[in-house]
Formats: sequence, C-alpha cells, structure tokens
Amino acid sequence: LQSPNNSGAIKKLQVRQAVEYGLDKSAVVKAYGGPQVAQVINTVIPPGNNGYVNSNLYPDSSGQGDVNKCKSTLKAAGYPNGLSLSFEYPNDSSNARAFTAIQASLKNCNITLNGKPEPGSSFFVDLGNAPSNNKAGTWDMGMPAWIPDWFGNNGRTVVQALFQGPNCVVNTVNYGCYNNAAVNSLITKAEAATDLTTAGNDWQQADHQIMKDAAMVPIQSQNFPLYASSRVKEAGASTAVFSPNIGDPDITQVWLSNG
Repeated sequence: LQSPNNSGAIKKLQVRQAVEYGLDKSAVVKAYGGPQVAQVINTVIPPGNNGYVNSNLYPDSSGQGDVNKCKSTLKAAGYPNGLSLSFEYPNDSSNARAFTAIQASLKNCNITLNGKPEPGSSFFVDLGNAPSNNKAGTWDMGMPAWIPDWFGNNGRTVVQALFQGPNCVVNTVNYGCYNNAAVNSLITKAEAATDLTTAGNDWQQADHQIMKDAAMVPIQSQNFPLYASSRVKEAGASTAVFSPNIGDPDITQVWLSNG
C-alpha cells in the first residue's frame, strides 16, 4: 500500500509494479503456517466472494515472484541500482515473520525495506491516515489484513470499503487514499445492480483497474474457522457467522428461523 501523502518513489506506478513482481508470496504463506492455513492470491477480491476471477496481471513462478522482471521494471522506473522504502507492520510474532519474508524476497531485486514495527493498538490507527502519521515520508507501504463482513453479495465489504474515493478521512480503511474515477463509477454501478451476475462483473472490473494501478499487493487468503447456529439460514453464503479470529459475531446479516 502506498502512503497517501508520500511524494517519493512509491508514487511511481512502475515502482509499485516492481514490488508486485518481486514479492515472494509463497514465502509469506509459509511464514503464516503454510498452504493448509492460506493460499496465494493475485486479486483484490479473494476467492469465495462476489466478483472474484482467478487472474494475475503480474505473472510469476507459482507465487514465488519474478526477480528479473522486478529488476527490469525498477530500472525502467529510474532506479537501476534499487531503492529503499519504509514498511509498517503490526509488531507481533506472525506478522514479524511475514515482514521478514517480504523483506528478504524484495531484497533479491534491490528493494530494501526498512521495517517500522508498531503495536497492534496503534498500527491501524496510524495506517488509517491519523494526523500524527499522515505527513509525507512517514511510511511507504503497510501490511494490514481484511475480513469481509458477510458472504455472498459482498463486493461493497471489500472493494468499496478499501478503495472508494475521493475523500480520505481519519480512521479510513482506504489506507493509501486511493482514488480512481473509473473505479468509483464501477462501485456505484455494482451497488445499484439488481442481480449478482451484473454486480459481480462490475466488482471484477474494479478489481482489474485497481491491480493495473498496483494500489495493493494481494498476498494470501487465509482460512478461518466459522461457526453458525442451526437457526442461521444459508450459513456460509449470504449470512454472517461467528468468527473466533475476530472475537465477536458480525450480526450484519444474520436471519433466524421462527423455530
């Protein structure tokens, strides 16, 4: 993710594209526990969510990155000898392991990441355009995670939440303050769609544009245990269920039977 107020290298599209090519996603998956815990992804919308299409604008070797393509793209951006970027991440054991894997893979194509570990209590506040942390040069990239609030017709729990512009407010989850008129229009169309297929097509087009802009590097889709009462209709589809990883039930779309 690019910083909303950073005027440095990360503002250049080719620099962000170099990061897309260079990151070894399989190493990050391994840091979190391996393929039984997560799978490599290459799109904004994860599998199982409306609008997901399996595609990859930045082809690599089975999720292991493409060092040569990373180097050549970085050279085209004007950095033949590499560059340094600052990287914020939550300061806990699993995320520290993930950062180490990301740092090592990008080092292979001469991108040096200077880690900025933060406590979980302040990480998302600072990444969310907090006044104390939104000055130019404070950070270049960050490593948040995201969980859709419900399943089924849920594009607005992913694309809309993370990427709709133009306003960038304090505590935003549009962490890079991304704003693209075409994406904003597609979000509006998707929200007004009257069927899943139409909405899904709009969400997918928005996904494609966001990836063309290299606004984020999707890394993995993690597996979480989800529990639902037998009275919850269509659990795992259009309803929300209890997630022990979040710690609370999301009751956005829980519908109980009359029994």
